[in-house]
Amino acid sequence: MNWDAIAAIAEVIGVITIVASLVYVAAQIRQNNKLATAEAIREIYGSWEQISLSEYGTDIADLYIKSIERPEDLSSAEIIKLSAWLTAITAAYGRQCYMYDFGLAEDPSAELANSAQFFFGSSFSRSWYEENKSWMPSQLIEIIDREIRENSAETKSQYAERIKSRMQIQR
Repeated sequence: MNWDAIAAIAEVIGVITIVASLVYVAAQIRQNNKLATAEAIREIYGSWEQISLSEYGTDIADLYIKSIERPEDLSSAEIIKLSAWLTAITAAYGRQCYMYDFGLAEDPSAELANSAQFFFGSSFSRSWYEENKSWMPSQLIEIIDREIRENSAETKSQYAERIKSRMQIQR
């Protein structure tokens, strides 16, 4: 083997090494962009969640039951509290959906389905949802829509009774 052949082999190995390095760097940049985007989404939803959580007090269970049993009796202040509560909940679940989309969390579908059944059980919360779903991730919208379609109002009353019984146990 002569020096020209050895130089050519070394040059090919060098080119392969450079290409492999570039592919690795590109993968790292793509992953960092994914993480940065996910972090930005987490921050946005976290801000909504904190703002919403600050809007209501400890009486949210009573208000939720009232929204199931007598939604027409809700005052403007109670509607704002319930809206803030639902915003906080959907912001948290929306964040889970986005994190899943970015490959940073497990599929939240089962948990969301169980929770959607509970949180969107009243006519008030369903109306709130219809007014606000435009900012929610499509995965969350699909789950909530399905749960609203498949669960009857009678089931929602059962939730309210269960909530009431838990509240009385704690008192």
